[in-house]
Amino acid sequence: MYFRRFTPIFLSGLLPLLIAGCSNSSETIELTPSPPGAPVSEEYVGAQSILSASSVPSGNGTTVSTRLSRIFLVEQPSAQYSKQLGEAFRKDPPGGLVFWNSSKVGAKELAETIERYSRILKNSGHLPSLFSIDYEGGGLRLSPSGAEISGIQRFRIGFSDLAHGAWLGQSMGKHGTELCRLHGRIMGKELAIAGINYPLTLVGDLASRLFKLRGVSTDPVEVARCVSDFTMAMAEAGPVIAVTKHYPGLGQNSGDTHDVVSVSTAKSESEAERHLFPFRETVKFVNRNGLENRFSIMASHGKFPIYDSVNLTTESPKLLETMLRDEIGFKGIRVSDAMWMGGYGALSGDALYAVYLNAFTSGLDMLMIPGNRYGGALKAFEAVYGGHASEALKSAIEDRAKQPYEVFVDRFKKRVIESLERIDRTLKSLPYPHDIIQTIEPKQVTSRERSRYYEILRSMDGRWERYVEVEPLR
Repeated sequence: MYFRRFTPIFLSGLLPLLIAGCSNSSETIELTPSPPGAPVSEEYVGAQSILSASSVPSGNGTTVSTRLSRIFLVEQPSAQYSKQLGEAFRKDPPGGLVFWNSSKVGAKELAETIERYSRILKNSGHLPSLFSIDYEGGGLRLSPSGAEISGIQRFRIGFSDLAHGAWLGQSMGKHGTELCRLHGRIMGKELAIAGINYPLTLVGDLASRLFKLRGVSTDPVEVARCVSDFTMAMAEAGPVIAVTKHYPGLGQNSGDTHDVVSVSTAKSESEAERHLFPFRETVKFVNRNGLENRFSIMASHGKFPIYDSVNLTTESPKLLETMLRDEIGFKGIRVSDAMWMGGYGALSGDALYAVYLNAFTSGLDMLMIPGNRYGGALKAFEAVYGGHASEALKSAIEDRAKQPYEVFVDRFKKRVIESLERIDRTLKSLPYPHDIIQTIEPKQVTSRERSRYYEILRSMDGRWERYVEVEPLR
């Protein structure tokens, strides 16, 4: 089977886009660039001296073997094996790794790296970890306006090129959620056999402002239907957890959270609720269908004054606990967006670790942090849990959390128990990636799904004839 994309249009004011030929992995493929400010260091500062975190007591007084290290989703710029991180997996395994693909590799190299880490985990007696990539779609760059715009699909060699989220929404009038389900099924099948089990996928944000292409629709009901059926299809296709972004909906915000404090422009609760609706309804769907261990929500770094006039979502107990956990009833893992974005990127030392600790205590279960912060972050969490935090760290925590240190520690320890129960439950539901990784190109297992996927796109808009060539469905 042969898949090909033709020469794209050059956009005014943008650098020329390299075209991607998808017939085999030897052709030049332009990969989605890492976001501005993404970590580039391959050093894991402190990894050689990471403290083994204390055993954590559960609610009934017994101990669990899960470590505080599970709280961290560690960013690795490349998709290459790191000896330092391999040692960390033996001693204090992180909850997961997210690969940005600065090394510009494909499915084969990615799978080999994940297999090495996965075998270390199993041989060391640890639970599986989460392996993640940023993977919404957009390898097929045609936008509804006809312009060629790169999407968020950081690995493409060996994988199917997928369309922007906006095309899923546009298909719903005629095809219902079929394209949404195919989107999830292709991802689930292909990513699972490459070792990825925790992809950052389809956004729940309404398709406005910065999310006109990434979002499914401006209609919250359509977004909820698409994300729900996408999640179900992905779960049915493989042991893969769909991570949707960016709670409680960045489509209402002005400003990019990578650079500035992004603030909701909603003037009323009903307006803000339109953006929250897809997350609320998808959680209902997930709980109703027993998919709690196959769905995760990424919290935004945005500010939503309608709900919390003081804190970003990242450090808002109101948004993360009172609303998402208690009112909406979300039972899966609540993960942060990258903790180097916006103002967080300027922090270091105790001030930074106080932010990590406060974000976790506010209701996040996992924090996405750069690899070069992993050792220091784990030490800080262990120090607070074990009762030997420095006076400087205590002071930084009090300044950040706006409460006495003793009160904070009590809340922190309760959160450790709750969070690790969620993380343990999820990890125990997954196989070790190396047990299901296959040596074939992932896109070889989805030829039927991909044929129908492209057929729907062509039926929606004749311009797709120029961008995809597929064999007829057999």
